[in-house]
Parts: sequence; structure tokens; C-alpha cells
Amino acid sequence: MAVDAAVSAGMFAVLVGVAVSRHPHHSGGAHTLPMLLLAPFASLPLTVRRRWPVPVFFVVLIASVAYSIFGPRVSPVTGPTYGLYTVAVQADRKWSLLALATVEAAVLVNGAGTGIGVNLSLATTGKGNTVNAAFIALVQLTVWITADGIRRRRAYSASLRERSLREALSEQRLQIARELHDIVSHAMSVVAVQAGVGSHLIATRPDEAAKSLRAIEATARAALSETRSLLSVMRDDGYDLASRSPVPGLDNLQALVQRVADAGQPVTLRVEGRPRALPQSLELTIYRVVQEALTNVVRHAAPPVTATVVIRYDDNGGMIVEVTDDGRGTGNKRSERRGHGLAGMRERVSLLGGELSAGQRAGGGYRVVASLPAEAGTEAGTR
Repeated sequence: MAVDAAVSAGMFAVLVGVAVSRHPHHSGGAHTLPMLLLAPFASLPLTVRRRWPVPVFFVVLIASVAYSIFGPRVSPVTGPTYGLYTVAVQADRKWSLLALATVEAAVLVNGAGTGIGVNLSLATTGKGNTVNAAFIALVQLTVWITADGIRRRRAYSASLRERSLREALSEQRLQIARELHDIVSHAMSVVAVQAGVGSHLIATRPDEAAKSLRAIEATARAALSETRSLLSVMRDDGYDLASRSPVPGLDNLQALVQRVADAGQPVTLRVEGRPRALPQSLELTIYRVVQEALTNVVRHAAPPVTATVVIRYDDNGGMIVEVTDDGRGTGNKRSERRGHGLAGMRERVSLLGGELSAGQRAGGGYRVVASLPAEAGTEAGTR
């Protein structure tokens, strides 16, 4: 606005100068007062051209045409052209085309019919009026084409930003869905199993039933804590699920295994290789893969069954996560069951550039293996 104010003030000064210095030479100053009154309207509204482009353009155009009528052979076309650019860049296409047609008509009619010149202070002869008017019309068309191109480019950039935002929101929704599925699915599975055990034993073995109730309480509290953490992050603008605190990681695997064991499902956790610091997103993925795999064991494996969790630090810097059990799946077709658990695990692993395989074991039972490359959780994990 400061630049526009300076430009409009300069134009106003020139118009006033033309009115008081050149006009008296031609007509004895008879029209000096109307020209002075029109000069502010032909220039000063350009200060707010960016806020109200269409009204400013038409006010400046009408005042400029009237100014040229009172000042023969003088045509202040700079102001309307300045306004035309703004309309073409900011306004709807219909207003842009209307502004172009109006300003072109004004220039051609004035230049050809009244002997008016074509720039702010240039006086021309009658022979040159038509040529000059055509030249100015061409210049204004060029200005409009340039401004319209800028408008199109801005619209295209805005559409790209909007699409990028939609993709980011979609990814966040999928991430939220994965998190909620893993939290709720695991907790409800353990609670259901423990409630069934407690109901079965409460009459004959109350101590064991009480143990089941304590396991239900611990599982529910852990799920509530994770859910609250997830929801608290989602309330913030620009939230990042991977940055919430606390984020489950390798340090929480022992507690996870213990909760599953307390639910009556024997689980062995084994760590192989040389432990090292891992990115937070990688630890979260490993934890969720183990959690979902154990949830499937609790849900679908026919007892008696034992499960083994192996976390292997690869010598090449990668990670291997393997969860196996020796039980029989429900209907022996756990790998064919339709649900979000296995798909969620695959999505998590693939986001980090890894691979996941799951299926029946040759000797019975089920096996889930996730292979994560050395760079997992760095570049891929921060997308």
C-alpha cells in the first residue's frame, strides 16, 4: 500500500501540474477547475487498488476519461492501466474481461474521435491519434495478458498447495486410524480374554480371578494413557503423532509382553545383536508390529499356544522383528482373515521402506516378520 500510495501521489501531482500549466495555454484556463477536481479521482484511489480492485478501476477510468474531455489532447491512461493490471490479477475472470473491454474502448474512442493523445503529458497531432490509440490499446492488451497469466499461475500454485494439504490431512487420518486401531484392538482383546478367564474361575479359584481383574485394570489404564496422549496431540494445530509424549518404544516391549502373559498367553521376548539407539518413529513401528502380532495370537490362536518375540539388530544397521506362535489359528486361516491389523502393519513398515511377511508356519502356528532397512526412521520416517 505504501508503494501504491507513492505512485498515486505522483500521478496526482502530474495531473495537477498539467491542469495548471498546460491547459491555460490552450483554452485560457476555462476548464482548469474541473480538471483539478477530477485529478484526485483519476489517481488517489489507486492507493487501495489491491483491496477493492474493481471499484477503484472504474472510478479511475471514468475520472480519467472525463479529465481528458476537459483537457483536449491529453489522455491520462496510466491510472486505468495500473488498475487494469490489478483487476486482471485479483478479480474474477468476468470482471477482468469487462475491464479490458472498457479500457480498450475508451482509449480507441477517445484517441480516434476527440483528438486526444495517448499518454500522460503527450500532445499529438490529429494524424497520429489513431496510430497512438492503437498502440496504447496493444500495450493495455499486453498488460492484461501478463496479469491474467500471473493470476493463472497463482491459481495453479494455490491448487497445488490445497492438494498437498489434502494429501497431508489424508495421511494424518490414516495415521490416527492406525494408532487408534492398535491401541483399542490390543486392549480390548486382552480385556476380553481376561474377563472370560475371570468369569470362569471366580467361583472355584477367586485368587486367579482377581489376577485377571488386575490384568484388565493394567491393560485398560495403559490404553487410556495412550489414547489421552494421542487425543491431546490431535487438539494442537500442526500436530505430529510421532512426536507425542510418551511414545511407546522398545523400552515398553517388556511391559507389553507382561500384559499379554498376564492374560494367560505365554510370551518370550528375545533381543539379538548389538543394541543401539534408534529413531523414535522406528521404535514406535517395532512396538506396534509386536503389539498387533500378539493381539492376533490372543484373538485367533487356539490354545494351548506359546509365542516368541525376537528383536534382531542387523549387522548392516537394519532391524528384524519376528513374532511366531506354535498354535493353530482359528480355522487354520489366520493369514486369510480380513481386517485392518495386518494391513496397518504393512503400511507402517512400508512407510519406513521395509517389508512385512505373514503366514502359516510349516509345522503349525503363525509367523510375522518385519524387515526394516538401516535408514528406516530417518528420511522415510519423517515424511
